[in-house]
Amino acid sequence: MFFPRKKFIIAAALIGFFLLVVAGRLFYLQVLHGKEYSRFSEAYTVKEIPIPAPRGILYDRKGRVLATTRPAFNLLLSLHKVKDMERLLEDLSPLLGFSPEELRLKIRTSSRDLPRFRPLLLAADLNRDQVAKIQMAQSLASSDPKSGGDWGALETRVEPLRRYEEAESLGHLFGYLREISEEKLKEMEKSAPGVYSAGDWVGAQGLERRFDRDLRGREGRREVIVDALGHEMSLTSLGLNEELNFSPPRAGDNLYLTIDREL
Repeated sequence: MFFPRKKFIIAAALIGFFLLVVAGRLFYLQVLHGKEYSRFSEAYTVKEIPIPAPRGILYDRKGRVLATTRPAFNLLLSLHKVKDMERLLEDLSPLLGFSPEELRLKIRTSSRDLPRFRPLLLAADLNRDQVAKIQMAQSLASSDPKSGGDWGALETRVEPLRRYEEAESLGHLFGYLREISEEKLKEMEKSAPGVYSAGDWVGAQGLERRFDRDLRGREGRREVIVDALGHEMSLTSLGLNEELNFSPPRAGDNLYLTIDREL
């Protein structure tokens, strides 16, 4: 059976047109704007930032809140960006209220199971004064790179923090949250692959542990463009008008208990 000549010509023309479009696009990107995109890639990079999901709320039998979440400022450190760790810890020590030795121990214990390029949680629930001082130091380091320091390796994020009502009388019922351990992570990879990762906070004991999968929700993601010091850049300032990827977080399920808070 022979292929009709007319259909063959049409197919060949479509393929030729497609290849011409691809070649034109490659010429535009690599020849006409190659140097421009090369300089851009050296100065900036796309960074994926996780968006923690609000943990589900615990209610008593009458709908009164027993446990909820509130926003908190957390300080994250990207180890691969640090050139002089000792100096950074000395600078951070008076701002955070921890000695350099305590910060060093925190880094050692938190970085054992953490992927190389994932930032670790250095300090949680900072007050606004601490956040302002850290951001001021970052701003000064950005305007004067010769001043030294590794402030660009630090990042402050607003993340949800668990808050318990009647914690003293019902603490044994709630349990608590803690950073997932290496053993727990390996265990969960078998029963729930891809759900948990290093650095996640999980329920330990009590209701927080029993219903962790339901309460934790689903983490979101957003992409941003950052400069060499890790500062987020606006798309308009870079002359870009296309949107970056964004997936919103999904809050965890709420849990209604049979207990009476007042009782």
